Amino acid sequence: MKTFNAICCLLSTLLMATEAANADKKLYLLKFRMTPAAGRNQAQDIDTIKITINDISGIDVLHLFKELANPYILAVVNVEDDCRWPALTDVLFSMDDQYSAVPLYGCENFAKELGVELTGLTRNFGNGTLHVTEMIFYQAGHTTDEYLDILKDLLTTTNDVIGENIAKMTCFRVLSDLPIRMIYLSNVHPSQNELLIKRFKVAETAQATVRAYDNLNDHVC
Repeated sequence: MKTFNAICCLLSTLLMATEAANADKKLYLLKFRMTPAAGRNQAQDIDTIKITINDISGIDVLHLFKELANPYILAVVNVEDDCRWPALTDVLFSMDDQYSAVPLYGCENFAKELGVELTGLTRNFGNGTLHVTEMIFYQAGHTTDEYLDILKDLLTTTNDVIGENIAKMTCFRVLSDLPIRMIYLSNVHPSQNELLIKRFKVAETAQATVRAYDNLNDHVC
């Protein structure tokens, strides 16, 4: 019963954050897998995807990256007009590619609901390698208050890292997911990314995966 009550309390707290976010931007994480095929011109297909999603009215591309050494493209988009989705999916279907769309909302909204004022997140990372860190925070072994404190500490540390100019950074929470899933984008070197993960105490509080990406606007391979 205690576990049930704790889950109910956590759900009500997190749903308030979700409802607040729903009134803002309609953010999605798009992931494309370019199916390997003999004779396929991957560079040309990358350009097609890049041009397509940037040219569709009603879809604002916030971030667009190509995973290093793997045939994946990652995009964060703000869908200003839901009617424009078919314009994107029709092109992807015609290329016989696999893709997924996951709803997000920005860390600022989530932080605000938890009482943390988060500032300094960026949209412009410039050139170079970008690291995308996905963190899943499990509640098992923690009370609701402890779990929320872990999330508050994460967001407070994010503020500190940005304020100290350690890294350019932005982050998102996967909408309504439990356990909480956070996605961080940062422009630091691999060794610095390891230090950031330690500073965020990920090993103690979450399960994390890290992937390296190139800014697609600079992708020439």
